[in-house]
Amino acid sequence: TELINILHAGSHSLVVRRATGVIETFDRRGVADLHALYHDPAHPLQGAEIADKVVGIGAATLMVAGRAKRCHTDVISSDALILMKNGGVDCSYGQEVMEIINRAGTGRCPLERRLAPLHNLERMLSEIDRFVDEIKHSPVSF
Repeated sequence: TELINILHAGSHSLVVRRATGVIETFDRRGVADLHALYHDPAHPLQGAEIADKVVGIGAATLMVAGRAKRCHTDVISSDALILMKNGGVDCSYGQEVMEIINRAGTGRCPLERRLAPLHNLERMLSEIDRFVDEIKHSPVSF
């Protein structure tokens, strides 16, 4: 509950307690912060406890591949929940939804839509890398 309290009190998008006990907060949208943590050579997700506002397939993929220990989220998609369970990440949540909706409220989250047909972690990670790279070079924010 400590991480959840930090998440909500600070209006953060992500809170991570590394296996070392260090707690960090993050505020970028989408999977940007989880993606950066996944690619950090220090492997900060390994054994980490995480509180995240919304977990879709992208976030779940990064947590599973990064070997996170536990996650609590306010909202999780059904596909992400299955991925977390199958990937060995203990997950608690406030609400399960069929899919994560995009920021405009007009349809499915673009990353979740791209990842849904994939069932191989390596292919999913490659697709996340491409997606994050596209966002970095796009004049339009997703």
